[in-house]
Amino acid sequence: AELGGLTGMHPIFAPAIERSEGLYGIAALVKEKPLAIRNIQLPGEEELRTFLVLEYEDYILCNTHFSLRKPSRLESIEIIRNTLKEYDKPAIITGDFNMRPSSEECQKMSEDWTLLSDSTKVTFPSDNPRVTLDYIWGHKGHEYEVLEYVVVDEPMASDHLPIYMDVIF
Repeated sequence: AELGGLTGMHPIFAPAIERSEGLYGIAALVKEKPLAIRNIQLPGEEELRTFLVLEYEDYILCNTHFSLRKPSRLESIEIIRNTLKEYDKPAIITGDFNMRPSSEECQKMSEDWTLLSDSTKVTFPSDNPRVTLDYIWGHKGHEYEVLEYVVVDEPMASDHLPIYMDVIF
């Protein structure tokens, strides 16, 4: 809410679990208020995860944070696949997918999604990045043009480097 106030944007929080100090989950900071917001629980052997779906008139914006465990990630991909069947609009999904570019999970994700981000750009850990765990995907069946893509060198905000993309569809 504080970032929303400082930026003039709409903050959206999707809690996944309760922690001793409050709620833990994912968030989005968006320019336009969505028509609908869905927070869909995802599996996680170590802790539950979530999948945020923001519906706009002409597109869907999604954000997620996958489990550290492969079986939960594969199950999450199926939940996302089934959820996106409900929409006939371009869709973008962003997040910490906790999977490597060469993984079975990335291959499974590629069945329904086109990778828009550059999987050769490392994002984790932020203080000395060595692996790619964070991605931006576009739902297949729609055209996407990436105008700019940057992994931001900002090691203080998170344990992952933020990624920025300007894309049109």
